[in-house]
Amino acid sequence: MEGTEPVTIGAHATCTDGPAGEVIRVVVDPVVPAVTHIVVEPHHQHVLSRLVPVRLVDATPGEVKLRCTVAEFEALAVA
Repeated sequence: MEGTEPVTIGAHATCTDGPAGEVIRVVVDPVVPAVTHIVVEPHHQHVLSRLVPVRLVDATPGEVKLRCTVAEFEALAVA
């Protein structure tokens, strides 16, 4: 992401090997201020939402690609 592309709430997020879900939130560090994470919800399963560090995010207009597999995504912290 590198702070150059906006992340759209509602954008579909994909892992390197399949779909991850939908971007439902962004997390901002108010001290910096900068986006530190995005929250991705797998197919309307709120309890399975994951906190994805921006270092794993490649955002382009209308699309979010995660630099991790589905298994790695599922191992991230629950949001």
